[in-house]
Amino acid sequence: MNSAEQRDYENKKPSQEKIDESLQLIKDILLLPEMKTLENAGKNEGYQMAIHILTKNLHTVGQVKWDELKTKESWAIATAAVDYLNGECSQRNLIALATMRKR
Repeated sequence: MNSAEQRDYENKKPSQEKIDESLQLIKDILLLPEMKTLENAGKNEGYQMAIHILTKNLHTVGQVKWDELKTKESWAIATAAVDYLNGECSQRNLIALATMRKR
């Protein structure tokens, strides 16, 4: 990320309108056929939790039900959702996790 992108969201919490937009983007991702595959189960699980986090406005990791998440991938997405609400992660980065491949 370059410094201009960093300034765009640095410690800037998203508005409710932006959160609603993010929720819709995540729901659209979950409707994609590839998200229903076993390979993407962690992403699916993580984005389901991200919906919960954004809907319930959970601003701390202590509020997340980590025991419901089974993969590091799902943990990463859930953590990004919390960071997003706190202005520490951009919407673009939260959504981009859907396209990242496992190593």
